[in-house]
Amino acid sequence: QTGGLVINETWAGQLGRTLAELEPCSLDTWADLVHQDDREPARRALQRCVNGVCLDYDVEFRLRHRDGRWVWILSRGRLLTRDPAGRPLLLFGTHTDITGLKQAEEDLRTSNELLSLFIHHSPIYAFIKEIEPDESRTLRASENYRDMVGIPGSAMVGRTMHELFPPEFADRIVADDRRVVERGEILQLEEELDGRSYTTIKFPIAFGERQLLAGYSIDVTERRRTEEELRRREEQLQQMIEILPIGLWITDRHGTLLRGNPAGRTIWGGGPAASDGLSAFPARRLPGREPVASEECALARTLQSGVTVTDELLEIEAADGTRKTILAYSAPVRDDRGDIDGAILVHLDISDRKALEEQLIQAQKMESIGRLAGGVAHDFNNMLSVILGHTELALDTAGLSATLSGRLQSIREAVQRSTDLTQQLLAFARRQTAAPRVLDLNTTVAGMLKMIRRLIGEDIDLTWLPAGGLPPVRIDPSQVDQILVNLCVNARDAIGDTGRITIETASVTFDQADCLRHPEVAPGGYVRLSVRDTGCGMDDDTLAHLFEPFFTTKELGKGTGLGLATVYGIVRQNGGCIEVDSRPDRGAVFRIYLPRHDGSLPPGTMAGAAEPVAGGTETILLVEDEPLILEMATAMLTPLGYTVLPAATPATALRLAREHAGTIDLLLTDVVMPEMNGRELAARLVEIRPGLRRLFMSGYTADV
Repeated sequence: QTGGLVINETWAGQLGRTLAELEPCSLDTWADLVHQDDREPARRALQRCVNGVCLDYDVEFRLRHRDGRWVWILSRGRLLTRDPAGRPLLLFGTHTDITGLKQAEEDLRTSNELLSLFIHHSPIYAFIKEIEPDESRTLRASENYRDMVGIPGSAMVGRTMHELFPPEFADRIVADDRRVVERGEILQLEEELDGRSYTTIKFPIAFGERQLLAGYSIDVTERRRTEEELRRREEQLQQMIEILPIGLWITDRHGTLLRGNPAGRTIWGGGPAASDGLSAFPARRLPGREPVASEECALARTLQSGVTVTDELLEIEAADGTRKTILAYSAPVRDDRGDIDGAILVHLDISDRKALEEQLIQAQKMESIGRLAGGVAHDFNNMLSVILGHTELALDTAGLSATLSGRLQSIREAVQRSTDLTQQLLAFARRQTAAPRVLDLNTTVAGMLKMIRRLIGEDIDLTWLPAGGLPPVRIDPSQVDQILVNLCVNARDAIGDTGRITIETASVTFDQADCLRHPEVAPGGYVRLSVRDTGCGMDDDTLAHLFEPFFTTKELGKGTGLGLATVYGIVRQNGGCIEVDSRPDRGAVFRIYLPRHDGSLPPGTMAGAAEPVAGGTETILLVEDEPLILEMATAMLTPLGYTVLPAATPATALRLAREHAGTIDLLLTDVVMPEMNGRELAARLVEIRPGLRRLFMSGYTADV
C-alpha cells in the first residue's frame, strides 16, 4: 500500500551500484531503471499478480547499468499477504542476471537466421541431409535447386534422393553419403547430371545420435568449358610454338626460362637450363664480334626497361662448336597493371642467308674482276699479235745475222710467255677459247701423272685414287691439265720439303641442301676431282681472297697470283663449283665438281698432221679496225701471193667491194668494230658480191 521497495546489496550490484545509492527505493525507482520498451510489459505482469489473476509472476526486462549498458533480468515473484479486504500487502521476488543467456540466444538466433539466409539465397547448391539405413533424406536445401532438379529447396525438405534424382545417380549419392558419415571423412566429388558438371563437397555433422551431413555442389559447367577451351588453345599455341622455324624462349620477370621450342634448341645445339637465366645465351655482337655481357643482352634490356629489341645481329657458338649467325628479338610480357611480368625472346638462324650473301658478294666481285681481266686480255692480245707477227716477218727476212736472229727469237719467246699470261686471265674470266669434249676424267688424269710427278719432285709422294664406274664429263682436256698443274704446284709449294699429295675422283649427287652452299649450280649428278695436300694450310683471311687474280702468299717473283684464279674460271666456265677446306698446319683439300655428262664416251679420233701453208693468188678483202694489226696481216699475206685489199673500217670495205673491178675471193674480217660488227658487214657484202666466202677473226674469242 505504501509502494515501498526493499532490495539487497546483490540486487544493486547487478546494476553496478551500491545499496546506499538506491535508497530510499520505491516502485518508481525501479520503473525509472527499466528499459522503456520493457516497462509496460513488466507492469502488466506485476499487475496481473497483484490483481489475483495469477499467484506468481515471471517476466524478463532490461535494467540500466551504472555504465549505461542494459542488463537483462529474469524477475520472478509471488504475492505473500493481503489485508482482510483482499488488498495486497507484501510482494516477494528475485532478480537473476540473464544477460549472458540472452546474448547466447541472440547469437544462436542470428546464426540460425544467417544459415537460413545462406541456404535460401546461396549461389551454390547447399544442403543438409540425414542419413538413414538405405536412404538419404533432405533436411534443408537452397532455393536454387530449382535450376538442378526443377523444384526449390523448400520443396525438397523431407524428400529422399531417389525421389529427387534419377535412380543410378541417386544410388551413387546415397553410397557417397553413407561413406561420409560412417568414415567421418570429407568427400569431394566430380559429378555429371543432365549434361552439366558439378563439384560436390560433403562433410559429417555431429548431432547427437543422428547421422547428419552437410555440403554443397557448385555448377562448374562453364568453368569446365572455359578450362577446356583454354586447354585447347594452349595445345594449339604449343603446337604453333613447336612447329615455328624460329627459336622461341619465354622467361619470367627474373629471366628464368619457362619454355622453349625445338627450333630454339636446334639453334643452340640443345636447351639451356632454366636456372641459367640471362647467362643462358652467350654471344658476340656483329660485326665487331665483341662479347655481349649478360646484363647487356637483349633479354636483360627488355626485363630491365621494357624496351623491345629488334634485329640484334649476333654470332653464337652452339653446343657442338658450330658458329652461327642469328638475329635476336625480345619483347616484354606485361601483367594486368602494365608491370613487366616476363619476356619473349626470338632467335632467327640466318647463317645460310649470310653465307649466300657472302657468296653473292664474292661472285659479283669475281665477275667484275673477270670482266676487267677479259678486257685487258683482249687489248693485250691485239698488241701481242702485232709484235709476234712482225717478229715472224723479220725472222723470215733473208740475210739476217745470227745476232739479230737470236734477238728476234728472244722477242718471240717473250711474246709467247705473255700470251700464256693472257690465256690465264681469259681462263679466270671464263672467256678462254675452249674445245670441250666428252671424256673419262680418270683416263685424262692418269695421262698427266708422269708430268705431275716431275713437277712436284721426288720428296713428295703422289697418291692417285680413281673411283670405279666414274661417269663422263664434258670439258676441254687442256683445261683439266691446267687445273691439275695449278693445284699440284700450289700443293708442292705449301708442303715445302716432304709430304703427300692425293688426287682422287668420285661420283656425287647434289640435292637442294648442297645447292644452298653452291647457289651457282643446280641439283643433279657431278664428278668430283679432289686434290689434298699435307702442307702448311691457310687461315680464314687467306681463304677469303684465294681465287682473286694476282693474290698470292708466295714471295716476290715466285708466283703470279693467277693459278687459282685460272682454276676458278675454268670450273665456272664448265658449269661446276669448287670447295676448299683448310686450317693452318692442317693441310688443304680442293674439291672440284663438274657436271656429269649423261651420254656415252665418243670413239677416239686421230689428229691429222698439219699441212704447210701453200699460199695462193686469190684476192682477199681484209677488214681490221686496229691499224697495226691491219698492217701486219697485210704484210704476212702479201708474200704468200695473195692480193690484199686492206680496209680499216666497214665503210671502207663496202666502198672497196663496190669499186674493185676484179673478183674478191675471200672476206677476212674482225668481229668487233665501230659502225657495224663483222657479221653485219659480211651480210652487206654478200648483197654486193653474192657467193663471197667469209672468214672471221678476233683476238678476243668471247666476242665471236
